[in-house]
Amino acid sequence: MARTVVGYIGTNGMNNMASASPTGSIETVTGLPISTGLEVGQFQEFTASEAKRYSYQSGTTFPWGQLYDGTYQWVQLDPAVTTDPVPLGTALSWLATAEDGATPTQVTTFNHTTNADLAGFSIDSNFGKTHPYAFIQLNGKVNALFDATPATAFADVIGLSTGTEGAVTRQGASSQALTGLSVGLSLVATGTASVRNLIRVNRTIARI
Repeated sequence: MARTVVGYIGTNGMNNMASASPTGSIETVTGLPISTGLEVGQFQEFTASEAKRYSYQSGTTFPWGQLYDGTYQWVQLDPAVTTDPVPLGTALSWLATAEDGATPTQVTTFNHTTNADLAGFSIDSNFGKTHPYAFIQLNGKVNALFDATPATAFADVIGLSTGTEGAVTRQGASSQALTGLSVGLSLVATGTASVRNLIRVNRTIARI
């Protein structure tokens, strides 16, 4: 069973509840947040079966992709980010100015070599300027957005792209030395450029 607990997960799934409210729910008449017990910064660890259960599903398909085992956190998008929505699988970084112990947990899409403090990856197709509160995936098995250089073998080392904002890239074979931009390993033998591919994020969680 999950080791940690969040206060609320919507009926449409964890990756389909991006909201304008920090609680994940809004009263339709007044437009005010409804108290759900969910707060920015709360996180939960899921097994593969639990993550699948909370994946957004339409009929027998997962329109935005199935979720897998890993750690998920409810966060706020940096108000300075105007992207709407943030593409699925985008690598996100902790917003440095929010690292003051008082500001809610915020993430940003500006995450290349000038800010390699990886937070996780976007999993909700509605997450963006209009709906700045959502769950992201911090680690585990995740579909990450690649640049033009995908994996060419299982277990290739994957890192943040220095050429395409918000994407990851193949750094080298499994014997490749890790760098400050390394995030994990490829879970596919032959990747596809400029789309999401499965990787295993094994970078240590820096903030919970």
